[in-house]
Amino acid sequence: MMNNRSENRILLTIAFPYYNNEPALERQMTLWSSYPEPMRRKIRFIIIDDGSRDCIKLAPAAPMNLCIARITKDIRWNQPGARNLAMALADTEWMYLSDLDHFLPVESCQRLLDIEKQPDIVYYFRERSESGEETGVHISCFCINKFTFWNLGGYDEDFCGHYGWDDFIFYDLVKKHCKVHTFDDLYLTDVDTLKTPNMRRKHRRNKRLIRKKRALLQQGKYRTKPVLRFPWIIQTQYFFDEQQPIRGFFGSDQV
Repeated sequence: MMNNRSENRILLTIAFPYYNNEPALERQMTLWSSYPEPMRRKIRFIIIDDGSRDCIKLAPAAPMNLCIARITKDIRWNQPGARNLAMALADTEWMYLSDLDHFLPVESCQRLLDIEKQPDIVYYFRERSESGEETGVHISCFCINKFTFWNLGGYDEDFCGHYGWDDFIFYDLVKKHCKVHTFDDLYLTDVDTLKTPNMRRKHRRNKRLIRKKRALLQQGKYRTKPVLRFPWIIQTQYFFDEQQPIRGFFGSDQV
């Protein structure tokens, strides 16, 4: 079923955490710039710089709605916090969250815009490698209603500081409280060579933590804690019909 909404209304936010991985971001921006103009008008892109060494200096090659926010404290493995910040900055009903090395092809993006989505369903994607080989479903890449996300409590920031398992506890919450739909014919492209380099991926601590969290969830005692436990600013915003970006005008100290 197709949407009959206003052609120029922003319908979808697409958001990614970013950390010291300019090649992946440059390729994402190139892909977004290749989206047809009517499609780009319906999307707002959000990049959350999770405390990288240097501020993002890349600029889009085509007009688009793009917000670049920066977490100003470098917290190790702060992906849960970055995802929560992206959702807090989103002003659309629907949000597509992903990792920077997973790409949403133009055909898949158009389908995601067109389909009639239900708030009680969280939508997941099958993936293919660049060579076309199917690589399964990556639970960190999904489309979700903004209010559903916050009703689930958002991402659990207790997992920040150590690698892994934050996507799994969020997926457990989705399965417990929502319906899950995996698209059969809507694919992402997984570019394994663009994963963020030089990152220590030891997950012993978070593996213990998720056992504790899952036990609480099973007992009905799981409770999420406060989110956005870090300072942040909006670094740059681009608007589709504005020639010049707006820089640095809002942050956590003004919330």
